[in-house]
Amino acid sequence: MRIIGVDSDGAFAEYVVIPESNIWKLDPAIPQEYASILDPLGNAVHTVLAGDIAGKTVAITGCGPIGLFSIAVARACGATTVFAIEVNEHRRKLAVRMNADYALDPTKDDVRAVVAERTDGAGVDAVLEMAGHPDAIRLAFDIIRRGGRMSLLGLTSKPIPLNFFIRRPD
Repeated sequence: MRIIGVDSDGAFAEYVVIPESNIWKLDPAIPQEYASILDPLGNAVHTVLAGDIAGKTVAITGCGPIGLFSIAVARACGATTVFAIEVNEHRRKLAVRMNADYALDPTKDDVRAVVAERTDGAGVDAVLEMAGHPDAIRLAFDIIRRGGRMSLLGLTSKPIPLNFFIRRPD
């Protein structure tokens, strides 16, 4: 798999060559403003639907455009509780407007404690990691329940050490 914008020049390049299979012809009746968000919306849909979501608790780390779309998609697909985890105050406010149950700032809020309290100590059923930041990825592993699903969409610029130590309940 090659990612346009990572493995080759992306849409901000002066010229870009993409595979024909990546091109979709849109009906001219679709306004450009709608068409322009189909790519990030598609990323959100694929990440949310990488596994079961109906009736599940979900945490979304990183509430940029794709993370915000993920809130709406998870809700539309029947997620029961959505935790939006984002350092940017404006994006947290948008997450609430997108119908997240909790919008948490990992630099100020004790996200682990809030998730544990709201999930009876189990952790969330699914984490949708959209930030690609090492701290967000580490946090994701801390708040997911045993046997939970993690979908990683965020890209990192370097390897991230992770601690897979399993804590036994007291």
